[in-house]
Amino acid sequence: MQIEDLLVQKDLDVVLGDKLEKMSDANWTGLDRKVMSVICLSLTKNVAFNILKEKTTKEIMEVLSNMYEKPSVANKFFLIRELVNTRMKEDTSVTEHINKLNSILARLCQWALSSMIKFKLCYCYRLYLIVGLERLQRLLVQWDPSYPVQYRSPHIAPPPD
Repeated sequence: MQIEDLLVQKDLDVVLGDKLEKMSDANWTGLDRKVMSVICLSLTKNVAFNILKEKTTKEIMEVLSNMYEKPSVANKFFLIRELVNTRMKEDTSVTEHINKLNSILARLCQWALSSMIKFKLCYCYRLYLIVGLERLQRLLVQWDPSYPVQYRSPHIAPPPD
């Protein structure tokens, strides 16, 4: 998670673990509060709303992990919506735009693999419109080795046995 990297950069990652024995309760609470504020300031208002009731950094990180890292219907919806709604901005280079699409697709692929969920035809069609048939077929073979051989492109290597 990028938040963990931010905390490491600011030397605040100690709060992600258990309380240090040599640290007083007051110092630990102050440091925990500081980390909570760094996390809240790095989130959008819509996301920060979901962690308002959490009292410690550990609780916040658990909620964020459940929201964004673990497979869920909400995460699937968010990733697909992000992919479908991504448009190239005028001041963005083609390379940056393709990198953004690849990043979304990688997260979607990771989510699909970890959940063992097959995409429905409409999602595949949307992916096809964005990445093209050959790349979509490669992704489908990665997600599901039982993907029918007759639909595979001759340019795509068969999945390992």
